[in-house]
Amino acid sequence: MGCYASWENEVSLESFLWDVVSKALSLLGVEGVYVLQKEGERYRVVAAGGSAAGARGLYLPREWELREGPTNPPGPLGFSPDGTPRAGFVALGENHALALEGTSALSHERQELMKLWVDLLDREFQMRQGLETLLRVGRQLRNGRLPEEAVAQVLEALLRFGGWDLAVALREHEGTFVPWVRVGALDFALSHEEVRSLQELLKEAVGRAEAPDIPWVVQDVQAILPYFPALGRLGVQTVAVFFLGEGTPASVFGALILASLNRFPHFSPEMLLLLQIAKEGLESWLRKTWYAEGLLRAFARVMEVLDCETHGHMERVSRLAVALGRVAGVKDLHGLYVGAYLHDLGKLFLPQELLQKN
Repeated sequence: MGCYASWENEVSLESFLWDVVSKALSLLGVEGVYVLQKEGERYRVVAAGGSAAGARGLYLPREWELREGPTNPPGPLGFSPDGTPRAGFVALGENHALALEGTSALSHERQELMKLWVDLLDREFQMRQGLETLLRVGRQLRNGRLPEEAVAQVLEALLRFGGWDLAVALREHEGTFVPWVRVGALDFALSHEEVRSLQELLKEAVGRAEAPDIPWVVQDVQAILPYFPALGRLGVQTVAVFFLGEGTPASVFGALILASLNRFPHFSPEMLLLLQIAKEGLESWLRKTWYAEGLLRAFARVMEVLDCETHGHMERVSRLAVALGRVAGVKDLHGLYVGAYLHDLGKLFLPQELLQKN
């Protein structure tokens, strides 16, 4: 008896599909199984087994409309690959469908089981899309893509696959958090008071016994909203905050705030995995940036020793450049910040007499 899956380069998904098809074939009276995936306006058979094995890879006609429930011969898809008419059953999900041929008299329990399997297929597919998006963005960050654009893609993936309505990423700068990238439909901006509250939340989160090496916080919305009253006014029901860093306040270099208008009683394993991958991707880029900016500030201190009349000059120039760049619509504000910092480094190699203008 044949059973084939057609998701390339994804062994875990192929194994999952094989498991669904083989279990469905084990049901009494079932002779063939189709797993269909919605692609645009059409369905494609991505896995098949038994009498349906020959249909793997086929697209259903655009005008063909799948209907949930028992189906009459010639088959649940309107045809039978081996030419033998069979009744069947179809269970529909958001992005997938599961069609059985050889039986239409499924018990209520069996019908509910088919629907559960379709829901699992949808979740697995969404998980795959989310992971692929986050991993692709991680590669873009490592390859030097404009960070604001890449980080926005990370946050958009969390909104799309996690059911959040708002995501705000912040960076550490000179001992405080600075808003960096925000995505979502909710109109929210951190006030100075809320930034200070975030620092208080960090102190409470770091060193917690349940996750000492992953400083993140997920609290009941009523417990966390006093830190962010603006979110409360927006009517959010779930808030999650996690910090990007290595376990102590001195080594935290960013934060991520997620909010939803729906209440999440708990996070699924899939959501926790997506959050962890997003966290690691953002941390990897921020860690390198954090160290690089520390090196630039060290160079600046050397410059100030050589030329005391320009104390703070490099930092002031960098901040001015970023302010002007923001008004001018420059995308890579971080690159502008670093470039402005670097413009005076050549002075390190000038004679001290010239720097002191003697």
